Amino acid sequence: MIAVANVTRNRVNSPLWPNSYCEVIKEGPVRESWKTRKDPTLDDSQRVYFPKRDRCQFSWYCDGKSDTIPTQDKDIHELARMIAFKIIHGWFKDNTHGSTHYHADYVSPEWSKHMTYIITIENHIFYRFP
Repeated sequence: MIAVANVTRNRVNSPLWPNSYCEVIKEGPVRESWKTRKDPTLDDSQRVYFPKRDRCQFSWYCDGKSDTIPTQDKDIHELARMIAFKIIHGWFKDNTHGSTHYHADYVSPEWSKHMTYIITIENHIFYRFP
C-alpha cells in the first residue's frame, strides 16, 4: 500500500501528470452516463461521467467494483486512509525510489518494456522513465 501511494505521490510531483492526487488517480478515458447523454437540456456541469472500465491509470479506480466499504473491511480501509494521509504529508520515505509506474508480477504490460526497472516489492514491480 505504501509503495502504490508513493507512485501516486511521485506522479503528483512530476510535471508529466496532473498536480493533485485526485486528478492523478482519476486520469484516463471516461464515458458519459446514458442518463445524461440522452438529455439535451443539460449543460456540461450537469453531465455525469464514469471512467471506462479497466482503462484508467490505476486499475483499482476503474475496476468496476463498488466503492462501498463492506463492514468487514472497515479496518483495512482505515489503514489505507492513514497511509494516504501520511504519504500526502511526507511521513514515509519513498520505498519505490522515484517510480511512476507499477504492475503486479502476474501481468506483463507492453509499456513496461520501455521503462527502467527500479524494484520489486512483494508481488509488484516498479518502474520509471529511462
